[in-house]
Amino acid sequence: MRRDPALLRVRRLHRGARALVAAMLAALGVLLSGVAQAHAVLAGSSPEAGARLAHAPAQLRLEFNEPVSVVALRVLDGAGANLAGPAQVEGGKVHAPLAIPLAGTGRYIVSYRVLSADSHPVAASFEFAVAAEPASQGAAPVASPLESPIVRDGQSAALGAAVAVRALFLATLAIVVGATLFRFVAGTNAGTTTGGGRGLIVACGVGVAASLLSIGLEGALALGEGAAALADAQAWHLGYASTRGTAALASAAGFVCLGLAAAATLVRWRGFLNVFGIVAALSAFVLSGHGATAEPRGLAQVLWMLHVLCALGWIGSLPPLVAALGRGTAAARIARRFSGRALVAVPLLLGAGLVMAAIEGGAAMFRGGFSFDYFEVLGIKLCLVTVMLALALWNRLALLPRFEAGEAAAARPLAWSIRAELLLGFAILAAAALLSHQLPPRSLGAVSSEPEAAILELTTASGSTRLRLRAAAGGEALLVELRDADDRPLRVQSLEMALASAAAGIESLPRELTPDAGGGWRLPAQSVPGAGRWRVEIEVLVSDFERHTFRALLDKGADGRLALRGADAQPVDADVSGSQSKSSR
Repeated sequence: MRRDPALLRVRRLHRGARALVAAMLAALGVLLSGVAQAHAVLAGSSPEAGARLAHAPAQLRLEFNEPVSVVALRVLDGAGANLAGPAQVEGGKVHAPLAIPLAGTGRYIVSYRVLSADSHPVAASFEFAVAAEPASQGAAPVASPLESPIVRDGQSAALGAAVAVRALFLATLAIVVGATLFRFVAGTNAGTTTGGGRGLIVACGVGVAASLLSIGLEGALALGEGAAALADAQAWHLGYASTRGTAALASAAGFVCLGLAAAATLVRWRGFLNVFGIVAALSAFVLSGHGATAEPRGLAQVLWMLHVLCALGWIGSLPPLVAALGRGTAAARIARRFSGRALVAVPLLLGAGLVMAAIEGGAAMFRGGFSFDYFEVLGIKLCLVTVMLALALWNRLALLPRFEAGEAAAARPLAWSIRAELLLGFAILAAAALLSHQLPPRSLGAVSSEPEAAILELTTASGSTRLRLRAAAGGEALLVELRDADDRPLRVQSLEMALASAAAGIESLPRELTPDAGGGWRLPAQSVPGAGRWRVEIEVLVSDFERHTFRALLDKGADGRLALRGADAQPVDADVSGSQSKSSR
C-alpha cells in the first residue's frame, strides 16, 4: 500500500516538534539551577554600609553586578544637604567626590537610584558614620525596583503611557512582521498590493514613532515623573543613555527597512530589507529589558528572539490570512499551505517561552522573588494563549477541512474565528507590554489629608496576619505589633523595616527594630533621619511559605516626635479601609 507523501511529511513534522519540546524541557531542568539576577544589585561600596570611619572619605564608590546608568546619587548629612559631586560611571562602577569637611563627624546617608541593564530603575539607601557611633545596619542593602516607594511613584506616574506605547510598538511590529512572514510561509504575494503596501508603510511609521517615544518615557520613569516629562530634555538624555535608547534606535531602524521593503520602488532589495529589518527590530528585545540580562546570555538571546518572532509572526499573519480567504479557488490552497507550514511555529513558541520562563524566574518562583501581581498578569496572559491555541486547533481540525471541501457555509465562521484569534493575540501583546514593565504598581500618592491615628491596623486579605502600629506616648518611638487571626501575638521568622522620603531624596533605607517590653518591636524616633513625611514599609516573614508586606505613613515633627498618619495607599497584600485606622483618643 502506497503511503501518502503529504501524510509522511506531517508525521515527520510532528516527530521533530516532539523532539524539540523534549530537548527544551531537558534544558529547562538544567537552567532552573542557574537563574540570573533580573536587575542590578549593589555588590559593594566604599564606605561600606554601617561602617564607622575615623576620617571623612574623599570619594564614594558603588559597585553593581552589571552596567548601570545613574539617575540620582546623594550623600546627605544631618541637615539634609547633599555632599556628593557629579557621579562618574564605568560599567557597573560608580564613583563621586564627597565634600565632607575633615572635621565633619556624624552620620551620613547614601541614597542612589540607577537604571539597570534591563532598563528598570533600582534604588536604595544606606548609612555610614565618621568618628561617631556606627550606623545601625551592617550590610549593604539589596533593593529591587519595587522596594523603593520613590521609584514606585515614578513608575506609577508614567507607567500607563509607557505600557500603552509598548503595546502599540508590539502591535505594529506584529502587523509588519506577520505580513512579511505570511508571504513567505503561504507562498503568496498577499499584502503586496498598493493598498496593502501603503498600510504596511503607515504601520512602520507608527512603529518608528513608538520606538523613539519609548526613549523619553524611559527617562520619565527614571525621574519619577509623569508623561509631561517628555518636554524635559533631561528625560530624553536619561532614556537615551540607558539600554532602552540603543534598543529603540535598533527597532526604529528595523521599521525603516521594513517600510522600504513594502515600497514598490525597491522590489529588487525587498528580500534583504525584510531580513535586515526583522533582525534589527527583534534585536531590541535583547538589547534592553529582560532579554538583555538573562544568563546564559547567548542561549537566552537566541531563545528570546525566536519566541518573539514566532509570537509576532503568528498574530500578525492572521489579517492577511483572513484577506486570503476571499481569493476563490486559491483560498483553500493558501490556507492549507499556511496552516501546515506554520504548525512548526507552535512548538518553537511554547518551547522557547518555557525555557525563557525558567531563565527569567523559575527558581525565583520558589524563593518568592516575584510579587503576586506579576503572576496575576502572567496567568491572564497564559490563559489567553491557551484559548488562542484551542481556537487555532479548532480552525485547523474542524473549520479548515470543511472550507477545503467547498462548503459555502464554512468560509464565514472560519473568517470570524480567525478574527477572534487576532483579538486574542492583541490582548496577549497588551499583557506582554504590561509584564515588560514589571507590572503597574498600585497608586502610592501621599495621603496628606489622613488624620493622625493613635493606632493603625493593617490586615492581610486572608486575615491570617494583622499588623498594629502606634506612636508611643510623647512620640518618642513607633511601636509595631503582630497578631494572628485570633488576635494572639504572632511569632515570625523575621521582621524588616525600611523608610523612604521623596522630599528628602532618600530611597528605601533599612531600619532596625528593637524588641519592646510589651512583646512587639520599637523604632526610636532618633532612627528616623529627619523631620518630614516618611513612608514606612514593613516586611514580615511568617514562615518559609508566608510573607507579607505592609506600608504606612509616618510624620516626624521639628520637635523630633513621631505621629502616625495612616496607610500609604494599599499595602502589597493587605486590606486597608477607613475602619482600619482607629483613633484611641
